[in-house]
Amino acid sequence: MRYRHSLFMVLLATVLTVVGTGRAWAQDAAPSFATTVALDTFWVLLAGALVFFMNTGFGLLESGLCRSKNAVNILAKNFVVFAISSLAFWFLGWGLMFGNGNGYFGAEGLLMLAGPDNSPATGDAYSGAYSAISWTGIPLEAKFFFQLVFAGTAPSA
Repeated sequence: MRYRHSLFMVLLATVLTVVGTGRAWAQDAAPSFATTVALDTFWVLLAGALVFFMNTGFGLLESGLCRSKNAVNILAKNFVVFAISSLAFWFLGWGLMFGNGNGYFGAEGLLMLAGPDNSPATGDAYSGAYSAISWTGIPLEAKFFFQLVFAGTAPSA
């Protein structure tokens, strides 16, 4: 019981210290644009990696629901489906989804991510072929990776 009480006191002291110094952090200058872009990009890549590993979970789930002799075939199927859907998304899907065009599909930057882009500029400062996704201030490659892992994971679900 004594151990729990001392552990609680250490935890409480840590929380109060962090909360108490939070006021000093709030008074500091705002982070620079480069720091914000770097942190946002890191977060998007981390989230994309987690979605990428959903494929592993789907493969394990599906192979766990079949006979053990078919497990390798199921995992190979999931790998091939991810590879084919990723290539299709890179070749045509990204441009259809986010390229400038009408309200139904994109027509600019249609093939293989081949449009002009000045990301991480946002809003009116953005000039490029993918204005549908210009609201986020991260580089084009990070935007593409995040959308790619969803496009690759969806068929194997």
